[in-house]
Amino acid sequence: MRACVVAAIDQTEPADEILVVDNRSTDSTLAVLESLRAEFPDAPLRIFRQDAEQGLVPTRNFGLDQAIGEVIGRIDADSVIEPDWVQEVRRIFADGTVDAATGPMIYYDMPLQRLGHHADDALRRAILRLARDYHFVFGSNMAIRASAWRDIRGVACRDANDEMHEDIDLSIHLQRRGHRVVYSSDMVAGMSARRLDDNPGTTPATCAGGSAPTTRTGSPIRPCAPPWSCSRRSTRS
Repeated sequence: MRACVVAAIDQTEPADEILVVDNRSTDSTLAVLESLRAEFPDAPLRIFRQDAEQGLVPTRNFGLDQAIGEVIGRIDADSVIEPDWVQEVRRIFADGTVDAATGPMIYYDMPLQRLGHHADDALRRAILRLARDYHFVFGSNMAIRASAWRDIRGVACRDANDEMHEDIDLSIHLQRRGHRVVYSSDMVAGMSARRLDDNPGTTPATCAGGSAPTTRTGSPIRPCAPPWSCSRRSTRS
């Protein structure tokens, strides 16, 4: 987590704000964050606690809701963005027709990292070509226009039964509401290779041939129920 925050601070163009949301941590997370705030006193670091609900989706929603910028980057606690990530995001969103963006990953705990990066980039671009109508964002490396987030905020699924990847759900709702999602090979973030088996970007079968994406169990994803009928609690631990 320290590497994640330091990478967000150490950018060729600084971010307007860096938000970190703690979700009921019982380890040294908050102590590490406070030490980072002391180490980088000029960094626009904002630390929040989201204790109302346990889980990725409510914590993601809380963080996106707290952001004050026009464009909101979203990465995971083990993501390590490249030094020009903020600069690239700003370049992408200078096009006012772009509502969300995503890019490839570098697996920083694998050998031949750059070769793996090029393979990951090629695979993700192939998935986007196969997906046709669905342009996916990848939760470990994405940015979304604040107005687009507000538009889908009330309809995005809570996925209480953990049946699908939450970033695929965001992608579907962005597409259904007419928001433009783009992919940039230059918007690069690192993550641990240990999560490969749980990353939709490495599973071409989820969208091969332009078919509808599937859940973790292989059944087609359907539009979720209206938000007032979705569960208000997450089962993630």
